[in-house]
Amino acid sequence: MKPKRYTPKNLTINPDFATDQLILIANNIEEALLLMDAEPGKDYSKKDLMEWAVQLAVSKNEDLQFQWQQQ
Repeated sequence: MKPKRYTPKNLTINPDFATDQLILIANNIEEALLLMDAEPGKDYSKKDLMEWAVQLAVSKNEDLQFQWQQQ
């Protein structure tokens, strides 16, 4: 049995919010890992995904200004 992925498969996001952008990036990273037969929990963690997503977002958008979502 394949372990459950960490990020949702079908996303509805608001690209103006940093949280949504990070989840979308993490989702793309996880999809690539799964295509290479990586296993969630064994080959990467939720924390790994988020760290990689933040690193990629910052490196690609150094002057990007995020709007933080109010809850």
